[in-house]
Amino acid sequence: MLQQYNLCFYQTPSYVLSDMLFRQAILCVLAFEIQRNILPQPHRNIFLRRSLPMREEKKPSRHASSIAQDIDQTILDILSSYQPLLPENSATIVIFVFICMEEALLVAHEGGHVAPYIGYMSVFCIIVNLVYVMLRARQSESMILHLNEMVHWMVQKDDQETLQFVICNVNISSLLELGGERMLELLTNYALDKKLLSLMTKAILVTALQEKNVRFNQMDQVAMLRIFLSCRGTDLTALKNVIDGSGNYQNLYKLVYKDVHIAYVRKRLLGHLQREAYKVREKLGCAFGIKVLSDVDDTLHSSGGHFPAGVDARFPKHMVYPGCLTLFQILDRSRGPWCDDMKSALAIDGMVSCNLVFLSARPHVYKNIAESHSYRLFEMLVRDQRMHSLPTLLPGRLRSGIGAMFMQPLKNTMAWKNVGINKFKTYVDFRELYLEYDYIFFGDNGQGDLYAAQRMLANSDTSTRRRSTEALERAEPSATSSLCDDASGDSSSSDSSDGNAPRTPCKILACVIHEVLHESKALAMEPSNDRGPAWREEQKRNRLLFHRTYVGAAVELHRCNPDLVTVDDLKAVATEAAQEFEGERYSFADYAGESHDFWTDVEKELNEDIERANVLLREAGRELVPLVLPPPESSMDDRFFSSPRAVPAILHRMGRQKRQNLTTLSSRRLDESPTDTEDRPDSQETPDGFYLTSTSSSDCGSEAEVANLETAASFTDADMRLQVAEEARCLSRERAETSGSSVRRVSFAAMAEEVPVTPTRNRYR
Repeated sequence: MLQQYNLCFYQTPSYVLSDMLFRQAILCVLAFEIQRNILPQPHRNIFLRRSLPMREEKKPSRHASSIAQDIDQTILDILSSYQPLLPENSATIVIFVFICMEEALLVAHEGGHVAPYIGYMSVFCIIVNLVYVMLRARQSESMILHLNEMVHWMVQKDDQETLQFVICNVNISSLLELGGERMLELLTNYALDKKLLSLMTKAILVTALQEKNVRFNQMDQVAMLRIFLSCRGTDLTALKNVIDGSGNYQNLYKLVYKDVHIAYVRKRLLGHLQREAYKVREKLGCAFGIKVLSDVDDTLHSSGGHFPAGVDARFPKHMVYPGCLTLFQILDRSRGPWCDDMKSALAIDGMVSCNLVFLSARPHVYKNIAESHSYRLFEMLVRDQRMHSLPTLLPGRLRSGIGAMFMQPLKNTMAWKNVGINKFKTYVDFRELYLEYDYIFFGDNGQGDLYAAQRMLANSDTSTRRRSTEALERAEPSATSSLCDDASGDSSSSDSSDGNAPRTPCKILACVIHEVLHESKALAMEPSNDRGPAWREEQKRNRLLFHRTYVGAAVELHRCNPDLVTVDDLKAVATEAAQEFEGERYSFADYAGESHDFWTDVEKELNEDIERANVLLREAGRELVPLVLPPPESSMDDRFFSSPRAVPAILHRMGRQKRQNLTTLSSRRLDESPTDTEDRPDSQETPDGFYLTSTSSSDCGSEAEVANLETAASFTDADMRLQVAEEARCLSRERAETSGSSVRRVSFAAMAEEVPVTPTRNRYR
């Protein structure tokens, strides 16, 4: 029989086989997608996706904890009953493939003619799967009813504490998906009417609705609109920031412009966001804050000159530019008493605003495939306390990105014009969501950022006035309006209020461009022949600033607007940039080998901008920032320990493996020291005022700690000394746990009394 199948298969024409295989592939994809959208999917808790802690500090009651555990366990039981059919299960994929290939075998058996039937086996397998799904749904019906009863009891009893704890600690996306319309009505209608939801629980519900594909469900979109209409003023601003800080590609921009497809709901939502933003600006008399928009490649970190990411080959690939994140943090800081209003509205300890937004040219393809790489980088920087806030990522468009990649060899930078136009459009759309903020854009001139920046500055005021007037005229009745009226409460009167733009309209304060190409090769609105010193001066008057290092960017921003970047801020950026540069030079030592010629040009540019900053610091009577010194002609080990800036720059961002490597280096230095380690007493005081007691004189962790503390003793900066000492404690603790010996610290108060620690304002929070 198999020989007959094979013979008939090889005799089948190739075009018939290709058509047959294409149809089977489509059938597999359709079956997979239908299964993924019909069966309940497991989702992660919102707090498990964040690098920043956001849990409320109040300890829950025993009753609230027991109900949350009961609901969470019920959700897990229901999802486990569907586990054999979930698309993540490998057995399901194999079954689908065999079912689809059944038709191919029948076609081959008929000698190339299309079979008039799919096959009894295929029909039988499909019927069995449908029956299995129906039986599982029938068995889970009682558990789903139990979930709805528990949530209904909390809402009916006005148990606000328990309800908020449950929403924050259970799998709320799966709860909404399993509970159906009844659960959605309880949480987004009755709970809102009774004011049982806090700002954080509202943000969690919006994110959960996004995860369960709000774009395919009209009731979900109306429920999401109810949540936004229930917030006003700074509460709405805080809600938007929390949604954007979810830690994945589900953000406010995607929600408004991608997920919400009902025209009236989108108009009603945009109108509400813009009206409340105008009220916030009018109440404050100025902007609520600053949103920092930035490109990723060749702006945040170097592309290493690898196409199509970028063209900057001065630095190793993926190296974060020195001083970049410090400048972002300074520009993102909140000024004024309105910051306290947002913090009190959130009522969460440690919550930070999400005012850092990255505009990427990488398109959104499927789920978070394209964005996952960037978010992993952001989470690592936040976890290492280099980036102060978890940012939002706005992806590009697939068509313009692919077109630029293919046309780059023919048109050079002109191929990126559509990418620049799309970035400008993305900025305009994003600005409509946060009209209470002002904006600063960071980019590079290697692709389309310079062109986008010129468009932003040219259309800043006129576009804001035109779009603000149009946005406030959104009152078209439709079939969906009746669903939203009950949820809006008293918003109808607010929506019909005066829609005049505030006295301080939203504007872009500056555009800062990183020069990675010569200006004649960069893409701009003017032809290359018309560019020169006069053109650069004109662009500077229009708030378009150029720089080679981020110390230079801080200098240009200070000269453009001294209130935006003060003299103290300028000193902080220069100090951090010099420290990070020396640390990165050691981290990427393998990239340049033992020769330091690779870093000479970059070091020269950084020192030139530090000298420009020192001129301003000298005029203001501030302490000057030391220049970056070239590394000595010695081994990389001595190079690291001879640089007082490199030690804290490395220690505060290294992982376990790098700390173990540092242990080896420290031990080697101690072995080369004239002092014999075996003659040391069991308990001694280090130069920094630490007392170390080790049960093993050969313990590598204690030796590394002593070496690090001796290195820290040479520092005059108290913050640096504390940073190195803290890393040394972690190092000794890890070595003690792995080796079995004990390293005990007798006194830490000596150093604290000797050097009072007052962290600087720009230090990583």
